[in-house]
Amino acid sequence: MLLLNLMFVVVLTLYIGRKLRGADLPALALKTTATVLCIAMALLLLYQSHSALGWAAEVVLAALLCGLVGDVFLDLKLVYPQDGAWFTHAGFVSFGIGHVGYWLYFFSQYQWRMPMLAVWALVVALALWLVLASEKPLGLDYGRFRPITAVYTVLLVGAWAQAGMLWWLDGGLFLAVLALALLLFVVSDAILSQSYFGLRPEQPWMVVGNYLFYYGAQVLVAWSLLWAPPPPCLQAACGL
Repeated sequence: MLLLNLMFVVVLTLYIGRKLRGADLPALALKTTATVLCIAMALLLLYQSHSALGWAAEVVLAALLCGLVGDVFLDLKLVYPQDGAWFTHAGFVSFGIGHVGYWLYFFSQYQWRMPMLAVWALVVALALWLVLASEKPLGLDYGRFRPITAVYTVLLVGAWAQAGMLWWLDGGLFLAVLALALLLFVVSDAILSQSYFGLRPEQPWMVVGNYLFYYGAQVLVAWSLLWAPPPPCLQAACGL
């Protein structure tokens, strides 16, 4: 695991350095490698912990795979700007599918009473309002991507609010790590919006900040598998 972590740090450093000089296929290869290493971390953690592949682990692995696909699409948007709109939508959809997996897991595996649902919906609605209302004050122009930006905001913030509320009420390291990871995704995407939709040129801090928060989140998602709940059959057998 130590070697895998060192490889990840080296590849990520090389990628950020390359990306600061511009987007190209070698940069895409480095980015893809970094994400694949995150997936490898998750699989190795599952193997070393001798954990069974329950729904929690499946959702985490599916989210990482969706992130891999989304990473490719979003960098291809920069490599082939003539098809940028298509690749941007495809990236949004890929990451969104991963967040839908969290929604399904959190809503099906935990009890949600009406007051909890009301608070959760209020948080999501407030976040959506903030994203749309702050567009002009922050110097952004979502343009044709305003609808999908709104949908993606609901999916991401909804997943983060689910994990955060469930951790607050039930505790547990799995929920805590996922809540922190999803919060880092929110920060990463807030920075990325300046790069994609900002009316001023992209600055180096945007590139560095985006990927530090984004890959910090990906690593936390992978490491969350250390505390993933076992499958229901094992919980019943063990009296959990």
